[in-house]
Amino acid sequence: MPVPAQATLFNESVANGLTTSFPYQFMIADADDITVEVDDIIVTTGFAVTGVGSPTGGAIEFAVAPANGSTVLRYLDPVLKRVEDYQQLGDFNSETIDLDLDRIWLAIQSFQARVGRAIKLPVATNGDQTLMENAAERANMVIGFDLSGNLKLLSPVENPLLAEELASTSDGKGVALVGFKQSGTGAVARTALSKMRETVSVKDFGAIGDGVADDTTAIQNAVNAAMELNGVVYFNGPAVYKITSPITVKVTRDLIEETPGAAQYSDNCAASLIGFGSPIIKASGTLAHMVELVFDTSDSDIAPFYSKVQGLGFDGSNTASIGIKSNYCLGVTYENNRFWNLPVGISYTGYGVFRALFNNFKCSTGIKLSGGGGDSLIFGNDFYAAANSTSGLVFEYYGGNSRVISNVFTNQDGYTTTFAVKLDGTTAPGTEEVRNVNITDNEFCGYTTGIYAVGKGSGTYNVYDCVIRGNHTLPYGGSNPGKLLEAIDCSGFNISNNKFNSISYSSATETSGLALTRTLDFKISENHFENYSNTALRLTDCVRTTVSNNSFYDNGKLGAGYEVVRVGGGSSSRNYFLNNRFYQSSDSYAENGIVELSGVNATFAYRNTFLGLNRPYTIVGAASVMKLEDDGTAAPTTGYWNTGDIVWNRLPSAGGAPGWVCVVSGAPGTWKAMPNLAA
Repeated sequence: MPVPAQATLFNESVANGLTTSFPYQFMIADADDITVEVDDIIVTTGFAVTGVGSPTGGAIEFAVAPANGSTVLRYLDPVLKRVEDYQQLGDFNSETIDLDLDRIWLAIQSFQARVGRAIKLPVATNGDQTLMENAAERANMVIGFDLSGNLKLLSPVENPLLAEELASTSDGKGVALVGFKQSGTGAVARTALSKMRETVSVKDFGAIGDGVADDTTAIQNAVNAAMELNGVVYFNGPAVYKITSPITVKVTRDLIEETPGAAQYSDNCAASLIGFGSPIIKASGTLAHMVELVFDTSDSDIAPFYSKVQGLGFDGSNTASIGIKSNYCLGVTYENNRFWNLPVGISYTGYGVFRALFNNFKCSTGIKLSGGGGDSLIFGNDFYAAANSTSGLVFEYYGGNSRVISNVFTNQDGYTTTFAVKLDGTTAPGTEEVRNVNITDNEFCGYTTGIYAVGKGSGTYNVYDCVIRGNHTLPYGGSNPGKLLEAIDCSGFNISNNKFNSISYSSATETSGLALTRTLDFKISENHFENYSNTALRLTDCVRTTVSNNSFYDNGKLGAGYEVVRVGGGSSSRNYFLNNRFYQSSDSYAENGIVELSGVNATFAYRNTFLGLNRPYTIVGAASVMKLEDDGTAAPTTGYWNTGDIVWNRLPSAGGAPGWVCVVSGAPGTWKAMPNLAA
């Protein structure tokens, strides 16, 4: 029987779970010449083969129908064997010979089909195309072609096409072809592209960083890309990135649900700006600000921002006005940055939760918080006075519930400065205020005034309930005498455990270590005042001030006619001095301890200790009333006392005097015993 040129040598069908008969459309010489696969698995039992020897084929008859949806493949796969053994001078049967020849041609057809599906070289190809026979040499290699088109075993990196694909920046190529999986339980596989796109570098967008090229557009494009990813913009250093216009970091919240009277938003996060290796952003030309962080919304809800600026230098070149301007942002952290050649380092307006940690400022004003800045933390920063400095740190209205801790404010170059920290309520609209600012453990060196607090006045105490604790002030040069605090039109301050330290000057106009004007309900305790040439503590028109348990050492060095503490102003009343210690090591220093000026109403002093002062208490003007109380075992015989002063008997007994009253002012004055107690 002739073997036809067959159109196909395989048939494939999808089972429906019912059909048991699957035809094949090619000739086979034996039932073993056909192979059957179900879902890529060869099966050898459970079916019968019909149509053996038929030029048009036959069928595979399954005893049980293959499962619904399974793939049934039938293909010619002759068994390469010779079953007939021809004997010398034996029968030469034509049917036997014909069947044997059929098997040969069917095997050739099957082999030709397999070769047709193989990779082939052109007939005219010359040269040895044999691959290495040694398995060890072929290990971890791929089959490819060299630059001459000859077959070759290649390492993956030698494959020109693969190298081209990996080097490409087109979509779907490059690192998109490289896999990545983090170590650890639960890690999932992803591409190196998705891993690398977690962060953005300004270098990715063409920033040069040589201080000459204009990197503004590259930086802005990097910031825009990072905002879409809610990611980080990296600045590599050392480098100087020149900008000629401000960089804007903006975020818009996505409205996810709106109900009557309330809008809910997803928590969007703006890009963070992070520097490594001391990179610098340098202004070129006149700029209102170098970088602006702004929340892009028209509503007044609190903005979910939570961004960070870290490890960057901002050089304003004395042409930019502000280093970083932040408008209505929430939770921004500034850490380990440097600001110089700028009028203002950071200007923060709007919402609070502001964090400034370990930054360095050499600006006219380091940080200015206005119209917001509540619930903020300013910790571990260095503020250096620059030429024309006004204030290192400024709180304006809404600047409440904030902490200023462990910062250093230094005027080491002897600039004419005003304040290290300013609590400014004068700019507050309406009834707005500065409140609950905690200023603790800071160092003030060389500033005219460490802390300056001022309210709106006219009976409005809109700077109030602040804590000044554990700070230290030192002078630097004769023009900056080291005043720690001046407060005007403020209320409710708690001033404790500070060290007020000045040096001896020859000027009678030197300001005090602590000067209060028109204040209400101040508490001053456990502080140390030392070396003030003039008055250490001044109260002017103050009400209900409690001064207790403080120490005053060698103040009023300009001469004996000066005083350590002065209470003045026609509105001063009900101020209390309790358990304070006054000590002068020289008779040439102030001999007056506490002086009450004319017009003061009811200053109370009790159990204060004076060493080296001839006149512990002095009243100037008949209208003043100072009620002094002390204790002892007898009427005083030393010191200057005023009419009405009282010394209580520390060891009272039956039938004895409970105390003594000064009836004539003098040193020690005239004293009379109180009526005796009952026997």
